[in-house]
Amino acid sequence: MSSHLVLGLNQYTHSAAACLLDGSHLVAMAEEERFSRIKTAPGAIPIGAIRYCLNTAGIRLADVSFVALGWNLSIFPEVYRKRVRENYPP
Repeated sequence: MSSHLVLGLNQYTHSAAACLLDGSHLVAMAEEERFSRIKTAPGAIPIGAIRYCLNTAGIRLADVSFVALGWNLSIFPEVYRKRVRENYPP
């Protein structure tokens, strides 16, 4: 493994998923529905998919250099604001 491991996450929309990149090489990827058994796992944090990616690569979360979140704020601004308010109250 290189020193530039990137964990990519898609959450808060449908098809929660995770992937692991080693530089430009795709190491692993999975959708959360494989682990939760909920179709597309809408709004879920992809914990099962994250575990799968880390286990496939034989690494720990501490070995990951960067975490990238897939999000298009212009499409889902209200959903994002609601989640932030729920998770980080004033």
